[in-house]
Amino acid sequence: MIKYSLLFSFFMMASLMTAQTETLFSKADIRFGGFGGPIVEYSTVNDQAIVDVGGGGGLLINDFFIGGYGMGSDVGTLQIDGASYDLEMSHGGVWLGYSYKSHKLIHPYISVRAGGGELTAENTSTTKFDDRFFVVSPDIGIELNLARWFKVVATAGYRFTNMENVDIPNVSDNAADSFTAGLTFRFGLFNHKDTSWED
Repeated sequence: MIKYSLLFSFFMMASLMTAQTETLFSKADIRFGGFGGPIVEYSTVNDQAIVDVGGGGGLLINDFFIGGYGMGSDVGTLQIDGASYDLEMSHGGVWLGYSYKSHKLIHPYISVRAGGGELTAENTSTTKFDDRFFVVSPDIGIELNLARWFKVVATAGYRFTNMENVDIPNVSDNAADSFTAGLTFRFGLFNHKDTSWED
């Protein structure tokens, strides 16, 4: 009987000690989620207006996210030695971002995309020109919560590229540098700290 009483007392003490023990992450407010969706962006390439279409997604940690993206567009036609070439651009890579007070109906949003890209010019013949480049595209905007699982972001930013020694005729080294204006549609699980979404 004494043995069982001691054993019971031991477990009670262990439970009390466990309940009172604090750890580094015990009080941390870490919330996870995820999202994905399309991106539509207006910019210019080689002095021609384009609409870049693509998509991306990421892992949400509180109001921050980390993920990836991909974009592509038909730039238009390019004349090289009297022949018409179709000029196209694509780029993709890592996507980082932050939404301030994301539980609010309308709130600030900032992100940056960085990765690799390619500008190509080709026609119906076997002739093809292409140039690869590194791209960094920061933007800032306003995000609207349309539903708990759906957000729309309107952004403005700038696309920086490092196209040096371009091999495509009639294309300058800064042909893909441009101001951008876009819409991002985010669908997913957004674990807001304040689920009431009150102002």
